[in-house]
Order: sequence, then C-alpha cells, then structure tokens
Amino acid sequence: MSDIQMVANDPNLKVFQLYITVLFLVLGSISSLVGQDQEKDTLGEQLIVKNSDNFIVEHIDDIDRQYFRGNVRLVQDSTFMFCDSAVIIDNHLTASGDIVIIQKDSTNVFSDSLIYDGDKRIARLFYDVVLENADKQLFTDSLLYDLDLKVASFQDTAILKKETMTLSSLRGFYNMDTKLARFYDEVVIIDKNFKLNTDSLLYNIEEDRAYFIGPTFIIQNGRKIYCEDGYYDIESESAHFSGNAIIRSEDGIAEGGLIYYSGKDSLLTLTTDAVLRDSSSIAQGDQIIIDDRSGGITINGNGYYADEYQILTGPEIIFNKETRDINLKGRSKITNEDGYLEGDTILYYSKDDLGTAFGNVIYTDTIENRVLKSGKILFRDSTSFYKAVSTDLRPVISQQIDDDTLYLSADILKSGSIGDTIRYMQGMGSVMIYKSDFQAKCDSIYYSDIDSIFVLYHNPVCWSDTTQFKGDTIRLKISDKSITSINALNNAFICSKVSDKYYDQIKAKNIYSKLDSNKLKRMDAIGNAESIYMIKDDEDAFVGPDKTVCSKMIFYFSGDSLDRVGFLGQPESKLIPMKKAGNNDLFLSGFIWDNSSRPEDPISIRQITAERSVLENEITKDKDPFDEPVSEILDKALNDKIPDGQKNKKVLDKAKSSSIEKKKKDK
Repeated sequence: MSDIQMVANDPNLKVFQLYITVLFLVLGSISSLVGQDQEKDTLGEQLIVKNSDNFIVEHIDDIDRQYFRGNVRLVQDSTFMFCDSAVIIDNHLTASGDIVIIQKDSTNVFSDSLIYDGDKRIARLFYDVVLENADKQLFTDSLLYDLDLKVASFQDTAILKKETMTLSSLRGFYNMDTKLARFYDEVVIIDKNFKLNTDSLLYNIEEDRAYFIGPTFIIQNGRKIYCEDGYYDIESESAHFSGNAIIRSEDGIAEGGLIYYSGKDSLLTLTTDAVLRDSSSIAQGDQIIIDDRSGGITINGNGYYADEYQILTGPEIIFNKETRDINLKGRSKITNEDGYLEGDTILYYSKDDLGTAFGNVIYTDTIENRVLKSGKILFRDSTSFYKAVSTDLRPVISQQIDDDTLYLSADILKSGSIGDTIRYMQGMGSVMIYKSDFQAKCDSIYYSDIDSIFVLYHNPVCWSDTTQFKGDTIRLKISDKSITSINALNNAFICSKVSDKYYDQIKAKNIYSKLDSNKLKRMDAIGNAESIYMIKDDEDAFVGPDKTVCSKMIFYFSGDSLDRVGFLGQPESKLIPMKKAGNNDLFLSGFIWDNSSRPEDPISIRQITAERSVLENEITKDKDPFDEPVSEILDKALNDKIPDGQKNKKVLDKAKSSSIEKKKKDK
C-alpha cells in the first residue's frame, strides 16, 4: 500500500486536513499583513486554490504534489478556473472533468482535460473543448491557449459557430485581442444560402467578416463562385470577390475584376471588364448590377447587351430579362432584325408594348433602307409601329434614290405593319418631300410595300424640274430606287414652265406619267382631257398656244422634249396666234403655278412654322388610335389604284386576317 493510500485510510485524515487548511489561512493572513504590496506581483502569477472538497499533499524527492478533488476552484490574476479534480506541482496544473476557464474579457473555455503552465500562462485543453468569445463559440478536441496573449490555436478539426453560421477547418488560431482568426486546411463556411470551401481563410471576429487569401469556392443561391481574394460579411450577408473571380449558374456565367454581392438587397455587382453571358445572351460593361429579386440588369459604362431578339448599347442600360422592359440613359442604340434605333433616352415597357425614344432620335430601317430623324419617337415592338413627333425640328425620313437622297418631312410620321406581310408608312400635317430633281407637298401621305407606292392626299403638288403635277390624289411609284411613275388622280393638272410667262398644260380626270431615269417617257391623260402646248417657230419664238380637247390623250417624250401625241377618240385642236391669244387661250381653267411653296432644301422642310397643324394625339395604353385609320387609308389607296387594285385588295384582306388571328392568340 502506498503512502498516499495509507494517509487516505488514516482515521485522523479529517483532523490532518483541517490542520493544514488552518495553517494555510494563518500563513496567508500573515503574508497579507506583513508585505501586501510586495506580495501582489508574486501572488498574481501563482495559482491559488479557492475551494476543493478533498485535498491531499504528497512530498516526493523534495517536490510537493497537491491533489484536489470535487468542486475545485482556482484563481490566477483575473482568471478563474473550475474543474472536478486537479494536481498542482509548483505552478503547473493538470486538471480533468468539467473544466472551465473564465477571463474578465468575456472569454470562457470549456474542456474535459487541461494541462496548464502557470508561469507561462499557457493552457493545453483536450476533449470537447469549447472556446466562447462574445457571441461566438469554437469547438475542437485539442486547443492550445495563451491566456496572456489571448491566442488560441488548434491542430485538429475545429468548428466556429455564430447563430446560423458554421466555420470549420483542420488547423488555425484565434486571437481575442486583435479580433482576428486564421483557419487552414479544408476550411468550410456554411450559412443561410451560402457554402464556402477553401484552404486558407482570415476571419475578423469583431466585424464578422471572412477574408479569402487563396483559391476559394462558394455556392450561394444556386450560383457557383470561384475567387482568390475578397471577403464574406456574415452579418450583412454581403461579399466581395476578386482575383480571377467567376460565377457560374443555370443562367450563365458572370465575370469581373471585382464582384460584390449584397444579400440583404439581393444585388450582384460586377466591375472592371464585367461580363455576364448565357446560352442566348451576353452583357458587357464597366459595371453590371444584377437584381435577383426583380430580375433587372443594370449596365454602367460602355454598356452592351445582346440576345436572340436585339442588341442594346449605351452608357447606362437597365434591362429586365423576365419582363423585357428597357431603360437606356445617355446616347444609346437598340438594334434588331428590322433596323436600329438611337436616342439620348430610350424606354420600353413590354407589358403594354409601349416604347419612347427622346433626344435627337434616329431610326434606321434596314429592310426599306430608310432613316428617320425626330426629337421623339413612340413605338410598339409587336407591330413594328412607330410614331415620330417633335417640338424642335420636324421628323424627317431619308432614303437613297438614284445616287441621290429623298427627304420626307411632316408634323407626324408613323410606320408599322399589318399582319406579317404588309409594312406601311404615314405622314400627317404639312408633308414635304425634297430631292434634288423632285419636290412635293401635301397634307398627308401614305406608303405601303404592297406596291411601293407613295399616296399623297389633300392638295398634293409635285415638282420635277420645270414641271408641276396636281390632283386630288397623287401616287408616286418607286422601283429599283427610282421614281418610275407619277399618277395624278381626280382633277389632275400638269403644267410645265417654258418661259417666264407661258406654260405647257395638260388637264384631265386622271393623268398617268411613266418615267425612266427620272425623265418623262409617256403620259396618259384620261377623261375629258385638255391640253395647251406653246408652239415655237424655227427661231425659237412663240407662235401661239395649241389647245386640244379629247377624251384621252397619250404623250410620248424623247429626252427632254415631246416627241408625239396620240389621241383616243376624235380630238378637237386649235392653234391660236400669239397676237390673238387671251388668258383663256393661254391657261386652262384651274391653272395655278404654285412655285412659292415648293420645298427648297432638306433642312427647310423640317422647320416648324406658325401655320403648321400640330397633331398631339399620343399612343394610349388601352388602344392604339392609329390601327383603324391605317386600314381605312390602305383600303382607299388600293381602291384608287386602277390597274391592280383588286389584286392588292386580296393581299390586304389576307394580311388583316393574319393580324386579327395574331391578336386573338396574344389575348
């Protein structure tokens, strides 16, 4: 039996324990009274046992071993320790069972076993170790803790927890003073909608922020993220990714020199050569912001977005992939299969199919090879409809014809499609056309690609060189980028200036003129036709007016001159000498030479005058007010056309039917 066992079984054990206890108390009191100031430093470094249910001292080889058991409480400086049993040799402690270390800075450590160097104030804790600091807990089976430096380190798996966040790694250290922790090897963070894997991580305890210091893989809200630098903020659920950062998801890939994520706002921001792409679209810019809640995408700086429907470019692009709404700020451009639209601001709302472009707007129709310029354009995507208005320069359409440019301006210009086959264009209010060798004016104009004919209504007048065309309606046909016919219908009147005073004139119900290379080749005057031609002699002096009346006349031209005239029916002709010719002989009834209102250049036709008729009816969200007028005008235009009106009427009916079926499907 050992000496310890013998002492333990001695019947006088309790008396001995009481004696030792009293002796320690007396010595302690004397020490306090004799040298309190001197002893402060010494006692501050010594382990002091405040309580123990059982106490044994063993003296072997001049070394005292103190054994304590049951409710053991110790103190060293401001550090308190608790355990079930302890052994103290000099200032070294070995303890086991429900170990608790408490420091005044709210740091608590729990474990099953402890080896503590009281001189160096270094603790080694084993089994079910828990380190508590503020609102965080670190769990491990082996921990080295420096109580002076407030640094804990581990070489075995540890888990850091805060509310819903869990961080684990194989190695690391935790500094309570600097509020920094570093984790190595198989580092994993799991939080709400967030999982991180890396081999090295720096964690700011006070800020609740994890800093990436090596290749890092993250899964968040269905996204897979890779980066080599950055941070994740636990409290705000925000993150900053850099160092070859890339994000993959079912929707595609996001890249940028810097990537930010705000969990509370559900915003993902890509900066520095930002790229967002999927199987059907790509977005690029200096910065891209993705709103997970609304599906909105904002591209700032050198913005570019392209999908299967269109291409958007501009300094600021706001686009929603779900609603397909568009907001372009700054000089921007939309390109699709029909052409492209440019403006200082462009808005489009898919639900209402309504769009507006403001500020020096340019629309280029690549199908019809036309360019529209206006201060403002309203448009519908589903019908390729647009309406151009302006409070500054009037809207104008330009088109290349015969190595020249034709300009058409009006108070309001509109264009669109009926069904899938017919495209149309309308101009309303003081319509003016300018081409270097052809000009025209009227109150309204209509064009459709059924027959490539411009129909001019309400006091139309056309000029070509010295020739003027008038009628209730004038139809211009353009083929192969040239004017091939000018047909004046109802009250047709054509006059050509041959001197300062005299004019060649043709009057009939309808006059059909055919042109080749912009020169008259044939002119058919049908229905009560009348003509006056000024006859000249060999010396180029006027002989007199040759006045002819016939039901139908056909004029043939060669170069710039009349070659011959054909008559259908019995003509009545009369040559009147100049000396006998009065006004009635020189001018047909209804003659007006209207050269003062002739368009002079492509700039002046855009000027807004006091006399212009301002039409301010806008597109409404409930109904497009121009749908019915377009159909009515097209009906009238086709019925006015004599040769193939019925054929084109069938095309229109088919297109209308197709449009009605499309609207039913859309509903």
